[in-house]
Amino acid sequence: MLTAVGYKAIHSYLANTEESEDKQNFYSDRESLDGKRLEQLARWLFEKNEAGDTAIEESRNIKKLNEIVSHKRALARFVSGSKIDIAYRLTTGAEQDFAQSMNNAEAALSEAASLVAVVQIKEPYVGQVENIIKQARLISKSLSDEN
Repeated sequence: MLTAVGYKAIHSYLANTEESEDKQNFYSDRESLDGKRLEQLARWLFEKNEAGDTAIEESRNIKKLNEIVSHKRALARFVSGSKIDIAYRLTTGAEQDFAQSMNNAEAALSEAASLVAVVQIKEPYVGQVENIIKQARLISKSLSDEN
């Protein structure tokens, strides 16, 4: 719970304040807490469903929750019961993750291109390259459709 409160947007969500406001009052003044939101956070973090999962599923998703609580559409989706990954896609964090994935893919492909001359080409590699090309085309088409 303390880890979650340490995130700016979650902290602001609980204190019902703007992110830029000082945390000092939050820690010293219980009146600044929104009790319903605090209870909701506790449920997201600890309450398990029939499958034994919490709403955030795992602790590393607290970062996603931090993005979700600062985006009204994403928060509404999450509160209504959507999985955390679905709600997260409605935030700017998903776009940052996409950009990072694209950078990682480009770097990995550049490294593979630099090694192709020194490895023995085997059949599985050809299939992998074809799959990479298919995925790249799907991404390119999706990006083209968006514009």
